Amino acid sequence: QVMGDAAAADEKGGVDSRQVPAQGAQVGREVLGGAGDIQLVPHPGYKVSVGDDHLSLPLCGGEEDRQTAGPTEKVGQRNPHHRVSLLHTNAQHLHLSPEEGVHVGCGWEAHEHQYLYETRPKNVKDPVGAPRFPLWNYLEGEMQAMDMPRQILEGTPYPLRAVFALGMNARMFPNSGRMFHALESLDFFVDTDLFMTDAAKYADIVLPACTSFERGEFKPYPNGTAWYTSPVIEPLGQAKSDTDIITELARYMDLPDEQLKEGYESFVQKYILDDLGFTVEQLKKVDLPIPVCKPEPHVDYQELDKGLKTPTGKFELKSAIMETHPEWGLDALPTYKDPLDGADPEKYPFMFTSGSRIPNAIHSRLHGVPANRSLRPVPTADMNNEDCEALGVKDGDRVTISTPRGSVTVNVHPTHTVPEGLVNLYHGYSEADANSLLDENHLDPYSGFPAYRSTRCAVKKEG
Repeated sequence: QVMGDAAAADEKGGVDSRQVPAQGAQVGREVLGGAGDIQLVPHPGYKVSVGDDHLSLPLCGGEEDRQTAGPTEKVGQRNPHHRVSLLHTNAQHLHLSPEEGVHVGCGWEAHEHQYLYETRPKNVKDPVGAPRFPLWNYLEGEMQAMDMPRQILEGTPYPLRAVFALGMNARMFPNSGRMFHALESLDFFVDTDLFMTDAAKYADIVLPACTSFERGEFKPYPNGTAWYTSPVIEPLGQAKSDTDIITELARYMDLPDEQLKEGYESFVQKYILDDLGFTVEQLKKVDLPIPVCKPEPHVDYQELDKGLKTPTGKFELKSAIMETHPEWGLDALPTYKDPLDGADPEKYPFMFTSGSRIPNAIHSRLHGVPANRSLRPVPTADMNNEDCEALGVKDGDRVTISTPRGSVTVNVHPTHTVPEGLVNLYHGYSEADANSLLDENHLDPYSGFPAYRSTRCAVKKEG
């Protein structure tokens, strides 16, 4: 098992080394000469060689950084930001686990993904959405939540009867009523949140979460500085941070994850600060962010020198990953497809979007705070002036927006900031849920994400 940037997966989140892309397998054949039972997922642009009892690989991308490890030696001391160890002495049965340092954009790399590969459970079921969105699963290795309501209600490919959520926002799901129905059908649902949200009302247990004013956390910045913030006030009532809640549950349930049981500060220390030569306690004592490393200056196109994070190391107009997986049924070449749903354009002539932002709201978070809500207290659709004139509506009039899934009645606001033919309705209002109008099956087949901006609709004046 080797963990380090040189053995990193080509994709964020890692790739199961049993599913090596074609280019990775080819590198293995060329470099290793066909040695049996050796699986490699090299970082694009890197060369890896294996001897009888050693592994040789560059840790920083240059020949001057190439080092060799014996059976149990740690390598990478020239650059302590990389941790690589060779644990198996038999090169004929060497298994390299993908691991990717997380670029925090602050002048150094962290090792969160090392933790994932150290603790990821073995022999478990595929994440939710994996069969339906195989590319997402291949690249991200995590569930696609958009498939969760379907799996809860249908029970395939396996039953899903309990959910533990941190800040569940059911109104972010297309056809959100279906998601509420799925939550209602669960045997057990626990939600952690700042407020008693619409989703939290369906939970068997609601755990109160801290705001950022009630907890401290490690905060890095792009100029190579960092600190550990201090809470402004003590947690109110029984509120705790998300990480404290998870850690205490892990201890109480005695989960097989010692690092999780040790808690957030231990994680920050081991996977971030150890490499930088600082401690959590040191950063807690400072009043302002302090330098923790000297960030490397940006160099234009430097990623091209060592290769992009694709199987070929090149900018691919044709995806090598998708080309090697025809069973996914995805186009390896960029192919234009009408993003709008299949509704009748004569009956639904407008394009509806619910994925916009307004300054006083972040999804459902803080949207119910009276001062924030006062900036736009009533659900309001933004439409182009010319469209409003054609419909015979003026500012503040009521209109009904309808799709094949249902309808909502809201105020209208004429504006030149919205193009003709478009209807924009912010999605955070419980009394006029924009996402309830969306088709839960109109999802991007590559990523699984919904068409927040690609739904046909009709608009009718009320009154």
